[in-house]
Amino acid sequence: MKLEHTALLLLSLPAASLASGSCTNPSEKLPMCSSAPPPSQRLRKEVNDLSSFEWDAVVEAIWTTKNTTLADGRERYGDTYKTYDYFVLQHAVATQDSRGDQGHFSDAFITFHAALLLSFEQNLRLVDPDVALPYWAAQANGDIYTEDLVGSVPGTGEGNTVVDGAFANWPVTTDMDWESDWAGYIQDVEGATNGYSGGGTPGSMRGADNFLSASTLTRFGSPWSYSIDLQDKCLAESCWAEWYGDCIEGEFHSGAHTGIGGDGSGGAEGDFKDVVTSPNDPVFWFHHANIDRNRMLWTAGKGEEDKAAFYGYGGALDKDACQMKGYCPAGGIELTDTISALWPFDAAADLGVETVGEGGRWAVHADVICALAPDTAAYAYQEPQQIS
Repeated sequence: MKLEHTALLLLSLPAASLASGSCTNPSEKLPMCSSAPPPSQRLRKEVNDLSSFEWDAVVEAIWTTKNTTLADGRERYGDTYKTYDYFVLQHAVATQDSRGDQGHFSDAFITFHAALLLSFEQNLRLVDPDVALPYWAAQANGDIYTEDLVGSVPGTGEGNTVVDGAFANWPVTTDMDWESDWAGYIQDVEGATNGYSGGGTPGSMRGADNFLSASTLTRFGSPWSYSIDLQDKCLAESCWAEWYGDCIEGEFHSGAHTGIGGDGSGGAEGDFKDVVTSPNDPVFWFHHANIDRNRMLWTAGKGEEDKAAFYGYGGALDKDACQMKGYCPAGGIELTDTISALWPFDAAADLGVETVGEGGRWAVHADVICALAPDTAAYAYQEPQQIS
């Protein structure tokens, strides 16, 4: 379903004149949201609440994008079809932007990943229009490290490869040809260059500092979960920097990556720990969908003044959220900047939204906060049905 809405209005007014609530936005120009609700919203469910038929459909669609070439996929599913590796590399390029990481450790973490999730889900729906991306609520709804679901942690195969579960023997590309196959996706962006071209092992589609050479999904870590009470703790945070920096990042984003992925020997990291190419482990999508669910719950509980201030999204001026890595990216993360501009999201084709500005094609950070809100997104989250 394509989500249609009116464009964002860009007002040359100081944020303080528009937002008198608890959150303010330090940007000189504050876009005002005028998105309309969609005709309907598909339902994203917790993994353990899916029927076996629903789970099998999700898994089959994911495997299809992994095993179907771009040419074959576009012939079968249309011109906007993308392979699974497309999304892995879009994530990688965002992390290796010369201006600084465009997808982590700043206010842009949430907007980038929400866009990546939706684009990935839209791609799955080309394969199967009935699929909605599920989320994983960790401790709330039962174990997922099972033969029926995502397989063992650590991996039980040779070198801790994953040989059971729905993604048993999941291929990770080890013969990548960056120049021939992928460099053409990079856009010309003033003041920015791409620093990603492959993994520490030549040809590997992993981060440059990761010397894991296995050709299939690898997990060195251990099962990870968080307290159910943490969801409510995050919902009580005041504004963007506190919600993301103090709770989401500080509590249950990175912990899952590090805990599940783990470390091998000789400079090898488990796939889910590799910050550059962590989508190589399909559990990435379910973990990040749960974080997006918390974003939906948190924003739903905020007032109109906070919404008008975009919940205090501060971009490069929001030092509190950037201090976790010691700096803010030097550009690219303001509300009206293109999300991960070196490898951007086509607002209409990838996300089904319009974008701010004069006929701009690429989605900006404000688009996610506005168009992917609880009442305007093409999807909604069902709460876990089997709280343990």
